[in-house]
Amino acid sequence: MTDMHFTIVTVLYHSRKWIHDYVRSIVDSGYDNRLIDLVLVDNAKNSGDVRSLSSAEKNLKRLNRYTYLPLKKNLGFGRANNIGSEKAMTEIIFFLNIDTELDHGCLSVLAEAIQTSTEETGLWECRQFPYEHPKYYDPVTMECSWSSGACFAVRKSAFSAVGGFDRHIHMYCEDVELSWKLRLNGYRLRYVPRAVVHHYAYRYPGELKTVQMHHSLKNAVYLRFRYGTMADILQGLLLFFRRSYARRHVLRILLFCPLFFVRSLKFRLDHRRDLRGTKFQFHGTDFALHRKGAFYNPGGPRQTGPMVSVIIRTVDRPAALREAMMTVIHQTYDNFEIIVVQDGARDDRTEAVIEAFDTDRIKYIPTGEKVGRCRAGNIGLANTSGEYINFLDDDDLFFADHLETLIGAIAGGEFDAAWALSFVTPQIIIQKPYTYRIIDILHGIDVAYDPHSLLYFNQFPIQSVLFSRHLFEMHGGLDEKLTYLEDWDLWLRYSQSWKIKRVEKTTSIFRVPGDVQEARERSEKLEAYHETLYRKYYDREFRVSGRDLIEMSSQIFNCFPLKMMRHEIDNMDNSLARNCLYLPGGDPLFHNSLKTVVMKIFQKISGKNRKGNRAK
Repeated sequence: MTDMHFTIVTVLYHSRKWIHDYVRSIVDSGYDNRLIDLVLVDNAKNSGDVRSLSSAEKNLKRLNRYTYLPLKKNLGFGRANNIGSEKAMTEIIFFLNIDTELDHGCLSVLAEAIQTSTEETGLWECRQFPYEHPKYYDPVTMECSWSSGACFAVRKSAFSAVGGFDRHIHMYCEDVELSWKLRLNGYRLRYVPRAVVHHYAYRYPGELKTVQMHHSLKNAVYLRFRYGTMADILQGLLLFFRRSYARRHVLRILLFCPLFFVRSLKFRLDHRRDLRGTKFQFHGTDFALHRKGAFYNPGGPRQTGPMVSVIIRTVDRPAALREAMMTVIHQTYDNFEIIVVQDGARDDRTEAVIEAFDTDRIKYIPTGEKVGRCRAGNIGLANTSGEYINFLDDDDLFFADHLETLIGAIAGGEFDAAWALSFVTPQIIIQKPYTYRIIDILHGIDVAYDPHSLLYFNQFPIQSVLFSRHLFEMHGGLDEKLTYLEDWDLWLRYSQSWKIKRVEKTTSIFRVPGDVQEARERSEKLEAYHETLYRKYYDREFRVSGRDLIEMSSQIFNCFPLKMMRHEIDNMDNSLARNCLYLPGGDPLFHNSLKTVVMKIFQKISGKNRKGNRAK
């Protein structure tokens, strides 16, 4: 590969405390400094930033080229970056915030991603630490709907072709607008999570910034006028009624609405065909569905550590297998192996998929004859060499940081298993073998774990759990007598000894049927199989305290809407009765009295809600 020459463009604004570490991280990033140009655009030339730059002059001279541009007044983030981009003499411009530091190797990873991309790709976004931007991206293609302006590289030709950042946006959302313009012009945006940038945007998790809230609301409404449908625009106007916004800010933004319309009209006319053919997402003042865990801090990038074995069971679905394997190959954690177990005879199509990855990390094991899901899983378990194990069915997906996040959660030695949150994506198969359409992206189960709630519902999709090898050695693998719910059974046995860590971040996707009839049939099969699992554990004792039972019932009220509570209470009652959950002393009547208390509370809450609704 040829060397990639970058021009880094950064805007300064009272940035003295950041400059030294920012410059040092660039020159010490492990990349050839002769291939780095730096353009600094000062939006506050009298702030004293130039003196801090003088103290960093020794490091700045190590770069190929350095330019300082003081502006007469604050032109805003987008316009200042546009001015800086005009000084770039390279095809690749890297826009980088001043409150960042490059992780070692960031530019090398970014350069490789750019050189291996097609011409359709016009922008590459880095991953931010300690808080990864939570917006959804496609874990198979690594495409995203928009890219954060804190750290991304873009082709200068593409940037110039779309007119750069919108000059009318002073700050916040100019990155979304640029991303959408690039998409309208046929460019794709790619997320590069291995290219890490440390971004110190927040003083503490969940910090609310008044200036950010004001500009985000203003520009979210502007983007709805510019890119949205009539429904999007009307919904945007409803944002003004949120209580979180100060009245004076709302009134000021309302006055801009006619101006938003005028500025957007010509753009909409010029791009009317492209706007009809491109879908833009609006989620309040956000522009993509967010993964949970926006402020989850993993403690730092973690690329190496104990070996992880990922077991993928597959049956005659090479296209699905390819997507699942792609999301493992994309992992930011390097030390893993993939065990592909084909339930049936060796298949040329499956072999072709595996060979296309061109890596020795993959073990391909066809079972010969059909042996079923559980036997296939156990064959995979028997062939693992990792210290930790993670199942991934061929129709499920990992986000790029799944293994890194869970290994990081276990790293201290206190836990021997970890689980993270998942999206649930109903999908409809349009054409076999595996052409599909995702009809929705839903947040999956998100409840606090306790071993007793696991007795009446399975809160862990199989791909969401990473567990230690010693749990497998102690409790065995999947029960080959079971046809369904084998993962729930596995967790029930492991829960007798495991110490599991809950990670409040969405790191995987659990796919389910989107066709109504198919989903109903699947649900009926699983519901009917509950009886089989209950019978298996009927004679086992799980001793719990009164506190445990009360916490279990209170969790129902915390985690489920009222209309679902009656079903969950029935599930809990079934579990208490069928699984012989006793208080010390073996009183079998306690569960009846517990249900009576819970149902009275439920009826009281329901009655209050009905009265409140009538009053309104």
